[in-house]
Amino acid sequence: PVFETEISDLAALKELFSIGGSGYLTENITADEALQVDSNVALNLSDCVIDLGGFNITVDTGVSFEVYDSGDTVHYFTPDGSGLWLLDEDEGTETVTGGVICNGSDVNGGAVYCYGGSFTLNGGNIVGCLAIQGGAIFSYVGSVTINGGSILGCLGPDYGGAVFMYGGSLAMNGGT
Repeated sequence: PVFETEISDLAALKELFSIGGSGYLTENITADEALQVDSNVALNLSDCVIDLGGFNITVDTGVSFEVYDSGDTVHYFTPDGSGLWLLDEDEGTETVTGGVICNGSDVNGGAVYCYGGSFTLNGGNIVGCLAIQGGAIFSYVGSVTINGGSILGCLGPDYGGAVFMYGGSLAMNGGT
């Protein structure tokens, strides 16, 4: 897709999630609350980092959220004692290339809680997210498609360190 809207701060990201459309990040963003995708969104991480600040992104019923990345910047992480990867650009020992969604946490879906909606990971990375169920992604009767990108250093102590599905569908066509 053509990514039309420049996203340089949290307010612009929230607006895109509210009104829908396509956008690309130009700056790293840190969330200060849980984020809600209310309209269809295609987002290019463009090498940038979305630090969820201990929150997650909810994709509601009937809505699609697609994540892409067009970058090759290397980001550094340090695994903690439990295996959760923490963003550490200065002294990190583990690397990922491209844009990153990280530091998410919730009971369901550390990074993404797909509540009857549709989530597609086409590129980029979900790293260092924690949830009781679905360390990176939890889907409740939603649709999850992974075409590219990676899920690394996420934890789901009860169910699904990477992805947990409660009904719905999962298509794994690529990615790691």
